[in-house]
Amino acid sequence: MKQYRPRLNSKEFSFLKNFRKKKTNRLVVGDIHLPYTHPRYLQHCIEIYEKYNCNAVSFTGDIIDSHFSSFHSTNTKTHGAKYELDMAIKEVAKWREAFPEATITLGNHDLIVARKTEEAGIDKRWIRKLNEVLNCPHWKFEEQFVHDNILYTHGTGCSGKGIMRRVQNWGTSMIQGHIHTEAFILYTASLKDLKWGMQVPTGIDYKSFAFSYAKFHTAKPILGCSVVLDNGKQPIIEPIILNKESQDK
Repeated sequence: MKQYRPRLNSKEFSFLKNFRKKKTNRLVVGDIHLPYTHPRYLQHCIEIYEKYNCNAVSFTGDIIDSHFSSFHSTNTKTHGAKYELDMAIKEVAKWREAFPEATITLGNHDLIVARKTEEAGIDKRWIRKLNEVLNCPHWKFEEQFVHDNILYTHGTGCSGKGIMRRVQNWGTSMIQGHIHTEAFILYTASLKDLKWGMQVPTGIDYKSFAFSYAKFHTAKPILGCSVVLDNGKQPIIEPIILNKESQDK
């Protein structure tokens, strides 16, 4: 019996090829400022990772807070450099267990120690990489990454809706963290294409003394994370819904 071999036209072949191609669904974790991270945030990120069947992870930066050396006023409740680093290493182990591989854009808080050593005239070759300090050998820290033609950056110097000027000037869709009180996805279109900018929510414990400088600010942090599905095509924000009962815990 002769074997049946269906023939596909070019559109059908292209559809089948794209359908068979492995798709990247990426979880985007907001600024966590270890060890001052909201107690519900890791579990929320794990749940969103599973909800969307993610297979890649990126962080927007500010993995550590470095409050002891902050350019903001240092709160008198801090226990100092050793305590903060010990606690950050302890807490980051939980994140590393959940997400063994990840890319992280370097945030301004991640770079505080490096900036201060440079101001002191210390050559940067003396400074250890953050993945060494935090014992995360398979995490990659860089100023920015490009995944699926989307630019991932921390957002230093371009907070909030200022990202759209960069999207238009740089000609690429972008994702950033840095600012804690906004979360959005905005689109901009030309005659040829559609681009977007996403401000990712945060994961900070906003009641911690480390953020006391913002206690009386009108706008409050938006807790949550994001995903980018189907090889960079679909950005989605997933906030943590806080009610009065959960806020009191």
